[in-house]
Amino acid sequence: MIKSICFFTAILLLTHAASGQEKTLRPELRTATVFLHQAQLSSEASASIEAGVSELLFEALPKGIDPRSIQVSGKGNFTILGVSYEENYQQPIQPTKEYLRLEDSLKFYEFQLTTFKNFEEIMQKEEQMLISNQVIGGKNAPLDTDDLEYFAEFFRKRLLDIRFQILKNTRDIQTMTGNVQRIRNQLAVMKNGAGPAGRIKVTVSAAAKTNASFELNYIVGNASWHPVYDLRVREVGEPVTVACKAMVYQYTGIEWKNVKLTLSTANPSVSGQKPELSPWYLSVYQPAPPPKPVAAQAREKRLNNAVSAMDAEAEAFTIASFTATTETALAVEYSIGIPYSVPSSSKGQLVDIQNLNLKAEYRHFAVPKLSESAYLIARISDYDDKNLLSGKANVYFEGTYVGETYLNLNTTDDTLQFGLGVDKNVIVKRENLKEFRNKKLLSSARKEEFAYRISVRNSKKQPIQILIQDQLPVSQDSQIKVDAQDISGARKTDATGLLEWDKTIQGGQTATIDFRYSVEFPKNKQITGLR
Repeated sequence: MIKSICFFTAILLLTHAASGQEKTLRPELRTATVFLHQAQLSSEASASIEAGVSELLFEALPKGIDPRSIQVSGKGNFTILGVSYEENYQQPIQPTKEYLRLEDSLKFYEFQLTTFKNFEEIMQKEEQMLISNQVIGGKNAPLDTDDLEYFAEFFRKRLLDIRFQILKNTRDIQTMTGNVQRIRNQLAVMKNGAGPAGRIKVTVSAAAKTNASFELNYIVGNASWHPVYDLRVREVGEPVTVACKAMVYQYTGIEWKNVKLTLSTANPSVSGQKPELSPWYLSVYQPAPPPKPVAAQAREKRLNNAVSAMDAEAEAFTIASFTATTETALAVEYSIGIPYSVPSSSKGQLVDIQNLNLKAEYRHFAVPKLSESAYLIARISDYDDKNLLSGKANVYFEGTYVGETYLNLNTTDDTLQFGLGVDKNVIVKRENLKEFRNKKLLSSARKEEFAYRISVRNSKKQPIQILIQDQLPVSQDSQIKVDAQDISGARKTDATGLLEWDKTIQGGQTATIDFRYSVEFPKNKQITGLR
């Protein structure tokens, strides 16, 4: 009875399978959520399903799909029986037309380069043959003057022609080598996406013929993004305009055409399990015993082989106990309002995220001992709730590109600062006051006095805040004494000798700072670092 039921069930399944069909579908990519090191893609397709069991092949999918991440959902009167994934080598992803054109050019140039090298080798061998066969005539049959002149002219013309051909060929080899390297570099930038395409098999069952729509979600590992910023300051006192952008990369082998992009700071590859501490054991160090004779080593090896399985098991347990995991952090997502197309290459696609206006405090900074220039610094403190990430930033001041900086937001500092370059409207000067320079010879010591003047002129109309730094020498010997005679109210750091002055300078005004110090040391000693 049981055998009859099983046979009947098998016949029924075969009947359903025979009544169905195999269909090939090419789903269209709709959305892409790009994480810092991965991306989740969503594709859609529709089909007409016959009654019975059918197998649907979703082809031309990106390469690098994680099979564990595949989720298939559908709408219609049918049931999904199974989902599987494989790489389709019969219909691989084809390179772009531009890539194929460059590959053809590379093959042509490589062929030409090989031809030129072969020609050079032939010319060199012919030159060697002529040089090695310069002896003409013989002892018993000397050549007359006309024959000798004829052969001399032949050698000269032929050698000159060979040398000219080799010189010309060398130039062609250099040109062709440059062409080959240029195309290879371009191909490396484009990063060929050719290879086996992804294919998802979905087995469905329907009681009757029906229309069905499918949504496929999966994660690919060869995609990423990182933030890029443009920091613009029109003039001192105004807010900083921060243009937040993202450079999106993907190497899935297919172009993402007009997809809805979402950028996320999450990392799905990081485990969500909290870390666990393993016991921290201490033990007394046991020095290694002296080496044994060869015979003793052989006997000990045979003995160790008898218990190797138990030792291996114990060692594996010890190593596993120190394994740790990390906890997933909260993510921020940026949903892009307009569709973007992202090519499958290393060029990437720049995506606009948002524009911010952040209040900033501006101050100047000067170290006249090293540079007689005033540097303008912007300081931003109200940025914690803007969900910014660390990344490179292009800085523009008064409509001019200043340079590139790096915004490091992985610090505990509550202030974000970046330089705006040299302010030509603030003039800084440091001069040696020779009238205060003095050398004194005491009974057992020598004393030298130094004096400097720092002048800062603000040629702007508005006042400026400026931090000025200088320094005093620091003694590392008890025989050397440094005395700060007059430092004009500077903040002094004893450990480093740093002097700092905070000054507010009105428009069109000049601030002057004088400071003096002395150094006393034994008169019969020479001091390093004093000059």
